[in-house]
Amino acid sequence: MPAASAVRLTIHDVLGRTVATIADGQFAPGTHETKWSAESLAKEIYIVRLEPGPFLDTQMMILR
Repeated sequence: MPAASAVRLTIHDVLGRTVATIADGQFAPGTHETKWSAESLAKEIYIVRLEPGPFLDTQMMILR
């Protein structure tokens, strides 16, 4: 991230329900990483939603 920003990283099922919140808070500039275990989730398709500041990025994730 080029500047400090509020960041929210969430996982959603195909119905749009939030099943996990990975990160939710203020982050300093730079590169960040986090670890998360999906052991409690069913094997299906999920939506990963990243909201760094005013931006939004979504990606699909398949758990097998």
